Amino acid sequence: MRFIRANLGLIFVLISLIILSTVGLAGFIANRPQPTPTLSGTVAYISDLDGTFEILVWDLQENKADILQRQQTAFDRPSWSADGNTLVFGADNEGNFDLFVTQPASGSGRFITGDSTNERQPDYAPDGTIAFVSDRGGSDSIYTVTTSNFDPVQLTGDEGNDTLPAYSPDGQRIAFVSDRNGNLDLFLYDVATAGVTPLTNELGIDTQPAWSPDGNTLLFASDRTGAQKIHALNVQSGEVVQITQGSTIDSFPSYTPDGERVLFTANIDGNQDLFILRLESNEYVPVTNTGAQESMGTFQPAPPVEG
Repeated sequence: MRFIRANLGLIFVLISLIILSTVGLAGFIANRPQPTPTLSGTVAYISDLDGTFEILVWDLQENKADILQRQQTAFDRPSWSADGNTLVFGADNEGNFDLFVTQPASGSGRFITGDSTNERQPDYAPDGTIAFVSDRGGSDSIYTVTTSNFDPVQLTGDEGNDTLPAYSPDGQRIAFVSDRNGNLDLFLYDVATAGVTPLTNELGIDTQPAWSPDGNTLLFASDRTGAQKIHALNVQSGEVVQITQGSTIDSFPSYTPDGERVLFTANIDGNQDLFILRLESNEYVPVTNTGAQESMGTFQPAPPVEG
C-alpha cells in the first residue's frame, strides 16, 4: 500500500492550518502534510497512479486505508448507501462502464449492470434506489434502478445530455447537470411530479452538485469567476456564494456528515489531492498526498441514531 503513515507534530499542523487559511491552497504547494489527528471519519475515493486505478476506503482517524478494487482501467465516482454499509461506483467492464456494488466491511461485491451501453455516475437514494447516467437511449439521460432488480426507469428525456445525478437527503429531488440550454447548468428533478426546474443559467460551467445534510444547499464546481472553484447554492433563494479561493482547479465537492466541512479535490500544478475546508474558520486541511491523482471523495454517512 502506497500510504505514508507518519504522524505530524502539533506545531507543524498548526503552522500548516495558519498558512492555508491565510493564503489558500495556491500558496501551499510544497511540503504538503499527511492526514493529521484533527481529521476523523471514513472517506471513499478514487486513486490513479500511472494508470493503475483504485477505489479506496480510508479511516482518517486511524489512518488506515483499504483497497476495494484495483484495475488498469478507470473507475467513476463512488456513492454510499444511507446506512453507510454499501458503496456503488462505475467501473470500466470490458470496454463499457457498468455499476458495481460492494460492501467494504466484507469485501463482497458484484456488477449490477453488464450490457453494451454505459452506466456510470451512480448516486444512492435514502431508500436504496440508485440514480445513474446511461447512454442506452443515445444521449446521456438519468435513470434509476435497484440492486435487487435491474429494470432501469428513465427519468429525463432527450432534451440534452443529463449527467451527475445527486439525490436530496429526503430522496424527493434529484439535482443534475444538463446542457439542454446550451451551457452546462444545474437542474432539479422532482421525484413525485417528474417536473424539471433550472437552478442556474450561467455562461460558464456549473457541474458536480452535492447536497448539504439539511437539503437546503447545493455545492457545485463552477468556472463562472475564472478558475474552477467550489460554490454553494441556496436552493430556496437561488443565492450563490463562492467558498474556495485561489488559482487551483477545485472539483467534486461534498459535505461531511455534520455539514460543517466540505471535502473536495484540488488540482495543484497538475496533481490532484483531497482537501477539507472548515466552513466556520475557512481553514483548509490536506487529506491526501501520496503522489497519485486522488479525487471524487465522499464521506461515509453517520450511523443512524438509536431512538
